[in-house]
Amino acid sequence: MNIPLSKTFALPEWISPFVNARDQVIQEDPLSVAIELSHENVKRRTGGPFGSLITDAEGSLVSAGVNIVVPGQDPLLHGEVVAISLAAQAMGSFDLSSLTLFTSSQPCAMCAGAIHWAGIRRVRYAASSRDVMTAAGFDEGPLHPEWSKWSSKRGSDIQHLLSHQEAAVQVLQHYRDKGGEIYNA
Repeated sequence: MNIPLSKTFALPEWISPFVNARDQVIQEDPLSVAIELSHENVKRRTGGPFGSLITDAEGSLVSAGVNIVVPGQDPLLHGEVVAISLAAQAMGSFDLSSLTLFTSSQPCAMCAGAIHWAGIRRVRYAASSRDVMTAAGFDEGPLHPEWSKWSSKRGSDIQHLLSHQEAAVQVLQHYRDKGGEIYNA
């Protein structure tokens, strides 16, 4: 029996020029760019309504990710996981503890695990898990309600930035209204 021995994925081609054109905004407000990524991904029909950026301690972009589960036919290709994987490649390390993750929505159970294993200590997100479930219809999985508190106890700084919540919720609603695929098995 032949089984797959490797896996590759690629972000949509529009990502690189998109983030390059927003270099200054990434320095000033990276979460807004993560939300823009999620919106652009929906608008271009290249994936789901989730976008992420990872920056270094100086605020420079290390990686970007969008949800490419449906086009990639892979349930692991959430925006955060894609950004984490590409950041590890860029850094040449599995230890991403010096980096910050900005993501359009609160990480799901899988992405929270990936954040933990990558050692990422700073996370900023816009829409809450409840927003993702009610505005778009995704089942976010069994993320423990004390996840943020547990993460804080181990030295992490996870913040729900309410100032960006409405913009992220609008993207989720737009995805639902356009008939975007809800791919929970």
